Amino acid sequence: MSRLGALGMAGLVVLAACAGSEPPVTNAHIAAAPVLEPQPDWATELPALLPAINACLARSGVHATGVTKGWAIADELAGVRLLNASGDRIDCIAVADGREVILTEKVWSASQLPGERSPLFTPATADRPSASQCLAVSVARNAVGRAVGWLSYDVCRQPRPAGPSAAIQPQNSSTRNGHSG
Repeated sequence: MSRLGALGMAGLVVLAACAGSEPPVTNAHIAAAPVLEPQPDWATELPALLPAINACLARSGVHATGVTKGWAIADELAGVRLLNASGDRIDCIAVADGREVILTEKVWSASQLPGERSPLFTPATADRPSASQCLAVSVARNAVGRAVGWLSYDVCRQPRPAGPSAAIQPQNSSTRNGHSG
């Protein structure tokens, strides 16, 4: 606990929010961005975060079904937001190499970190999430390419490209029948 000093859990969550924050998006950014370009997310750092994630999953005292976000805290620590089957979330702080879990704390239901659940990491010890129209599931791999679980992306929350048919708005049935709406 001495590593955390006076910072406490609230300070660590603020650090996570700052570490994951993105510059403000303007119309110029939207116009310049390719529509289908994948956005970087916390999972790009998954291989480096896996020792801390595994430590939190194994030694936090929480029966977690997934990880909603992971983040580095300085060089020696990592934060991991765990998700349990009831939907509760727990913040876990571990040494980055996974040798020790330092602290766990329940997350308030209103607390939301930027990029949380984008994606959701499900460890290989759990069942594979089912893909659906709004949920894309891909294999998560460690630094040497071994499958370690799954990453689930909510593709319905992200903007979709507009095809040619989007330019023509269909009339509703009352307009077609000569009735006004």
